[in-house]
Amino acid sequence: MLRPIILLVCLVVWTTRASPEEYRLIQDLKQNYDAIERPVANHSDPVHIKMRIILQQIVDVDEKNQVITLVVWQQTKWYDYKMRWEPAEYGGIKMVQLPNSFLWKPDILLFNSADSTFDASFAVNFVVQHTGEILLAPPGIVKLSCAIDITWFPYDEQICHLKYGSWTYNGNQLDLHVDDEGIEGGHHIDLQYFMPNGEWELLATPAERVATEFAGLKYVEIYFRMHMKRRTLYYGLNWIVPSMLITLTNVLGYTLPPECGEKITLQITNLLSVTVFLGMVSEITPPTSESIPVIESDTNVSSYFLAGSVDERKSV
Repeated sequence: MLRPIILLVCLVVWTTRASPEEYRLIQDLKQNYDAIERPVANHSDPVHIKMRIILQQIVDVDEKNQVITLVVWQQTKWYDYKMRWEPAEYGGIKMVQLPNSFLWKPDILLFNSADSTFDASFAVNFVVQHTGEILLAPPGIVKLSCAIDITWFPYDEQICHLKYGSWTYNGNQLDLHVDDEGIEGGHHIDLQYFMPNGEWELLATPAERVATEFAGLKYVEIYFRMHMKRRTLYYGLNWIVPSMLITLTNVLGYTLPPECGEKITLQITNLLSVTVFLGMVSEITPPTSESIPVIESDTNVSSYFLAGSVDERKSV
């Protein structure tokens, strides 16, 4: 009976002992701190930021609207010289979590976002180390625009990119770098939590840091590219095989003599099949003239042959 009471008293004593130290640490960190000020001792120095993208899932690839939906964690690290303390002076505390509006944070955005809110990341706390290192890793479901070329559908490969950069700071104020430390396999996107997609295979994820000049100022952007290859098993069974069968029956019907009574019935049936097949292809085809799937062109040619064959039979 007394044991639970003793444990409760010890917990209360430990809490009252630890809480004032954390409270005192937070109050000391708040002194002379402004979340608008860049965390550099010299205003002419840039804030060096390491950025890492942790890809969790490829949710959807919308070929018709040229939009890709991903689940990612946008992890950034930098140092704030005002967020340093000696753990021995604060009861051995080496790390604290602070609210999202407590510290300065970079205005890094996804430039090629296709989301209705543009920035769909979730507001999370800062993780602050006693050395001054700041970690911010908000998760989010992002939608990005990508020019998808489906000429060789369903045996196509796509290369899309996530373009990140500061919206207002130039390279002399904010310097972005790719954080690929510890990432293996030739990738530059962290895939340790990646869930494989049933339709797309992720081949490579290179990253590139690009610094361009505009109006005499340097601007830094980071491109995280995704090289994806479509898995063809589903489309081979449901698209390629029916397309080949339609083509074979089309050739068979075309070679039949005009006086054959079943020729027009076979060719009209094939024409209806081609029409339905073209409707299935057009549902995923983007409304553009830049690229037309080869399978669609082949089906169009088959429809022309069918129309000519039916017309030949009627003229006889």
